[in-house]
Amino acid sequence: MPSHPATEVGGLGNGRARRRRRHLSRTSRATGAVTADGARLACTHPDTEPAARALTACILIASKDGEATIGRTIEHCRSQADVYVVSDGSTDQTVTEAQRSGATVMALTENVGKPNALRKAYDGFRLGRRYDAILVLDDDTRLAPDFMDEAMKLMRPGVAVVCGETRSDWMYELRWNGLVGSRAFAYWRYGLFLKAGQQVIDAITVIPGADSVFRTDVMTELLEREVRYIVDDTQWLLDIQTEKMGRVVYARYARAYVQDPTSLGAWYHQTLRWLHGSMQGIRGHRIGRTWSWFSVSYSALIVDWIIYVLAWPALLGWAFWRAAQTGHLALAAGIYVGGYLIWSIVGAIALRNWRLPLLVPTLIFMDWAQRAVFVHAFWRAWRVPTSECKWTSPTRHDTRKEATS
Repeated sequence: MPSHPATEVGGLGNGRARRRRRHLSRTSRATGAVTADGARLACTHPDTEPAARALTACILIASKDGEATIGRTIEHCRSQADVYVVSDGSTDQTVTEAQRSGATVMALTENVGKPNALRKAYDGFRLGRRYDAILVLDDDTRLAPDFMDEAMKLMRPGVAVVCGETRSDWMYELRWNGLVGSRAFAYWRYGLFLKAGQQVIDAITVIPGADSVFRTDVMTELLEREVRYIVDDTQWLLDIQTEKMGRVVYARYARAYVQDPTSLGAWYHQTLRWLHGSMQGIRGHRIGRTWSWFSVSYSALIVDWIIYVLAWPALLGWAFWRAAQTGHLALAAGIYVGGYLIWSIVGAIALRNWRLPLLVPTLIFMDWAQRAVFVHAFWRAWRVPTSECKWTSPTRHDTRKEATS
């Protein structure tokens, strides 16, 4: 399949604002969105209007040097929707692998960063005019076969974005990698304790950049804005929530499996980047200074962070000191480790991976490493409140043999 003709960085033209007004006028009739002049239009709900057409959706993947994984990613999603790929100045065989796997490809000759690459592909392929919804997908993510069906069930009037259930792609080759296991455990706990509760009060504080489905009129608006934080989806979520562009909903059965870092250095860099972006967003969007359920939810999350990073270690240190004074240090240590063991067993059952309890020492170590990253991210966000959102590709597990087998 040939590349898209618009392969040069500067060859896509302007006029985005005019297209957005026409697009909002067309799409808001079906979504109940707000038009360019601020008027709210009546929506057509599929439950009350049997003749309403089904929503159309596509998948857009931005990739930088993703030859090792992009083929398998496309193989797992091309039967669910039309797939488009933009190669952001890749120097490897990303374009060739994407074309071979059946995607429509745009090759940029210069690395412009993920938000700009997405914008160029979105405009160049005219995705906002052709589809009602768009899944922004990472080039190393494996979608469950029913991901789009599950996500689109929740793309109802008034919904701006549907975020999927992120799972770690804990491959057999990495079965004893404690970093991957700890990230799988963290994803499970996050969905269980945080995202499900935030869904109840309509105040989700994080959307995964790897597997979120946006309504295209919302995406048109988001892509017109300059990204001020190091993580683009952080800004997108905060813009949607604080400007009330639509609801953010969680599709717990729309599962996507992502590759996680396999070395401590890569894990630290990625986690620092995520937390740095979150703290930039808290500062830049002045979270907690206005009333909304989202602001309350995010403020509660910040309090939880403070307890996790500062109060809990202080309490734990005091408890161990008291145990040492009374001769019960071994008992205290047993209770501490036992807590991790119990939760790891519950997680192993939920994730159907019996190895997790055997990784308890790694889980404990990573828990404390996470606290160190929080402190580093806070310091970095204080010194660098805004950043240009560019990327460098992490080391990935090569999945080309799996894609062709």
